Amino acid sequence: MKRQNLGVKEAVKCLLRARKAVRQTSKPIDQSPMIENFHKWAGKKQKLYFQSVRDADLKLRLFGLQNNVYADVLASPMRQDTIAKARIPRDLLLKLKLVPKLKQSKDLIYEVDSAICCDETKGIPFYVVNNRDFLMKNSKTHKQWLPVNLHTSQSRMIALPDVDFNVNRLLNRHEKKLSDVSQTTTTTTKPGLSDKNTKLAKTKWQLSLFMK
Repeated sequence: MKRQNLGVKEAVKCLLRARKAVRQTSKPIDQSPMIENFHKWAGKKQKLYFQSVRDADLKLRLFGLQNNVYADVLASPMRQDTIAKARIPRDLLLKLKLVPKLKQSKDLIYEVDSAICCDETKGIPFYVVNNRDFLMKNSKTHKQWLPVNLHTSQSRMIALPDVDFNVNRLLNRHEKKLSDVSQTTTTTTKPGLSDKNTKLAKTKWQLSLFMK
């Protein structure tokens, strides 16, 4: 009987040891296929092409968006805040027009000009702030001054790369035209003509706002 009891005890101990051994063993951690077999699901390897060796420098000395290889892909006009329904007195704004270019080239078909320098019946009108210093300060974002539908519409007839938008030339032409109109109106205005006096005062006021 004692031998049988010893045999039973040993068997129970062996079972307990086996259970403990089973409990202690942990299952292997499954790795994501993104890490384990990346080359199998990622498809063809993509290469980044740089314009110069300086752009491919790993030190990343330049942190501007223009040096970010993904900036053009991520950029979208729909993600930009655009003030399209603000109500501002027209006299405080500078009216510009998108008109066909007189001397068209292969790349540039349209140009932006001041409304007082071109035909009133032609072109797509839009407005910007009537202040030279402010416009020059923000001249790098001049493409955003164009009408909103040129940025958002996919079926437009005019593409942004086709537009010749020279801010410095535009502002110089507008200033010269305002000065010429102001001087011409001054020499031809008579005391009894209220309409011309009003036009002269308005032109001078717009010129003062523009140069302020």
